Amino acid sequence: MTALIRLLALTILLTSTAALAQPRPSSARLITLEDAYDLALASDQSIAIAQLGIQQAQLDPARAWVKLTPTISADAGISARDSRNAAGRRSTNSGGITLSQPIFDPTFFPALRRGKLAVAAAGADYQRQIRETLFGVAQAYYDVLTQQEIVEVDKESLRLAAEQQDIAQARLDAGDTTRSDPLRAQVTTETARRTLIEDTSTLESLRNILANILNLDNDLNFRVALPPGHKTTIPRFDYLLRDALTQREDIRSQDLLIRQNDERIKEVRSSYLPSISANVDASTSDQSGGNPRFENDVQGSLSLRVPLYSAGQKAIDVRAATLDAQQSRLQQQQLIKQVEQEVKDAWLDARRLSETLNILRVQVQAAEVSYAELQERYKSGDAANLDVLTALNELITSRRDLTVETYRLQLSLRNLERVSSTFQTDRVRKVQSPTP
Repeated sequence: MTALIRLLALTILLTSTAALAQPRPSSARLITLEDAYDLALASDQSIAIAQLGIQQAQLDPARAWVKLTPTISADAGISARDSRNAAGRRSTNSGGITLSQPIFDPTFFPALRRGKLAVAAAGADYQRQIRETLFGVAQAYYDVLTQQEIVEVDKESLRLAAEQQDIAQARLDAGDTTRSDPLRAQVTTETARRTLIEDTSTLESLRNILANILNLDNDLNFRVALPPGHKTTIPRFDYLLRDALTQREDIRSQDLLIRQNDERIKEVRSSYLPSISANVDASTSDQSGGNPRFENDVQGSLSLRVPLYSAGQKAIDVRAATLDAQQSRLQQQQLIKQVEQEVKDAWLDARRLSETLNILRVQVQAAEVSYAELQERYKSGDAANLDVLTALNELITSRRDLTVETYRLQLSLRNLERVSSTFQTDRVRKVQSPTP
């Protein structure tokens, strides 16, 4: 009777835990990795900010063209004079329009080239933001996928632990063992139950993170699908580094920044040269009073402006632009070192995971055989319950490790593509970067 009550209590506990960790209904939305990419491209705020950066950079060439754009100004005036003599009372109304057309501005061409380079740099930053956003989606997606599989492993672990507890309880009821066997088995069962609850909660949190990235408005009623197999070949390190140094958008953007600073130096130095402009003034004057008079006047002039002294401001500007250029070149050298280390770390991580994955598979197979044999021997009294529980914990650990490392390898292979600037190239190429 006591054994029946305990078995009933265990059944109730298992049922409640299964209800807590129940998978989402089949009506839940199924999101593939490709769907996640498309959702992010359509709604990600970082990409929208980078797009605005392009529009902002496009103002720089427009500023250069303003240097050669004519300007028009108008003026008007009224004056009155009063004296004791009626003949001395008079008033004058005047007005005029001035048109100024720059003919030669030595800073125009450097400013225009610098503006076009700024647009190209913004385009490179935009493409890099797209690539980084897509990889961030892949990271969040694989976090959810990994946790989904871990929850399934937890459910199986709980089932095996409960099974061993039943076996230990049956042997106790038969008088073949002591009370410590089912109690130790119960500890393992409750530990597995607690792990399942914690991992289920973690899965909900990771789903929420992915939903925020994809802007799903807190819609957590979705499941992620297993992506199709990804190529497992790991390229040589020197090939990856070559691709990174020649294709990465951050390196290209830094190179464009150096060229912008060089053009800035030319622009400042060009401001020492003379500039030429043409001016046309049209004015009218209407005088009433003692000697009424009406006049219209049109004047044209060609002016040459030669900067002679600016209190050292131009020299300061040249020095500042030169220092900016030097800094940008040093930053480029620093960036190349960082990229080399990033590629190296990604390559080593992928190689490590690829080599250890086969070891983990063998480890899981050995743990499964060991646990099954020990459990059968325990049923016949030839093995200790502690050995069975130890083998069970080893099996649980090896299965979790295999699950985590399997998906970590898939993400690591995609990270190799990211650091070498080949990740999701087709999607990135849909955005054409402006060229200088």
